[in-house]
Amino acid sequence: MEPENALKNTTISESNAKVNGSSTVQSTTVTPMPAIQNGKPSAGFMLAGGVMSHKESIFLKLNKRISNLELHMSLSSEYLSELSRRYVLQTTESRRQAELIIKQAEEAAVKAVKPIVDALKIQVIYF
Repeated sequence: MEPENALKNTTISESNAKVNGSSTVQSTTVTPMPAIQNGKPSAGFMLAGGVMSHKESIFLKLNKRISNLELHMSLSSEYLSELSRRYVLQTTESRRQAELIIKQAEEAAVKAVKPIVDALKIQVIYF
């Protein structure tokens, strides 16, 4: 679970005997040393035995959550970019087709009216 190169904290136990020798007082201190996880120093400290502190655990969870959110934001951004690109292509194609239909309709209208116009010209010339 922990890399071999991680610095571990040491637990120092001291036995202090009172002058009369009747009791022994044990004091345990934890020397804070930066913990190294996955080759990177973490923000928290390791306790004796390699156990993570509560603050470090919360920090790591939040850090992982932020990383996941950044990944999801990146994927969402790519997806939206792709949708936008498709939309632009689709609207461009629709516009091109509409222009083509309008041009064909104009040509058909001119073609349909041309014989009538020619007939009217002939009538005007003879009258």
